[in-house]
Amino acid sequence: MTRLKQVSAILTAKGGCSKTTTTLYLAESLLQINKNYRILIIDLDGQGNASKLLGWKRKGYEKTIWNALTEQSAVPVYSTNIQGVFLSPAHPFLSSIEVALQRFMQPKATLRKCFSKPIDNLSGVEMPDDIAEAFDFIFIDCPPAITDLSFNAMSVSDSLVIPTQTESLSIDALSKTISAFQEFKEDMKPDLKICGILLTMVDERTSAAKQLSSYIYGKFRGFGPLVTAKSVR
Repeated sequence: MTRLKQVSAILTAKGGCSKTTTTLYLAESLLQINKNYRILIIDLDGQGNASKLLGWKRKGYEKTIWNALTEQSAVPVYSTNIQGVFLSPAHPFLSSIEVALQRFMQPKATLRKCFSKPIDNLSGVEMPDDIAEAFDFIFIDCPPAITDLSFNAMSVSDSLVIPTQTESLSIDALSKTISAFQEFKEDMKPDLKICGILLTMVDERTSAAKQLSSYIYGKFRGFGPLVTAKSVR
């Protein structure tokens, strides 16, 4: 029986926009709604911040999502320091994976092939082998740029969450992210949607933040709901 309700990529073309924090908050918030949910976080960022925050410590040659992508093999799944949250950890080699992905027929959809295989369950928790039966939600923490990894995340996702700050470079990155979304939606996945543009670290005491927030709401409101998260850091 399929239990998977949503696969979402947390994606933006710039670092420092609370992408990883948003990923973890989404998982924790869902567990507050239902403590029985099983949530998988896939860390596609070579920096591995989500993996570190979830207690992942690489001791040797443990399998990571890098192995799955470069071998077109099963997604490895580990337990984390949060009950109900599972992790497919990052590897530093993800930062230079582009060349390896070009070996495949569909370098922008390699993760989709990995999803079609039984999971590599290294968690110690009994669960079904099929990824759609094993988890209720999957969140993908993407790299801070539009790369083949970003497109791979989109290839398995139902929706995107796009965190952005209220400053000019972040707005440029938001434009690039939405352009990439539109390109991928048109070429490969017509049912892909943006489920939210999240304004992070907003200091509403400043006139600049108010003006840029209004600009973002005016320019991008047609692409999905816009939410302000004042406390996200």
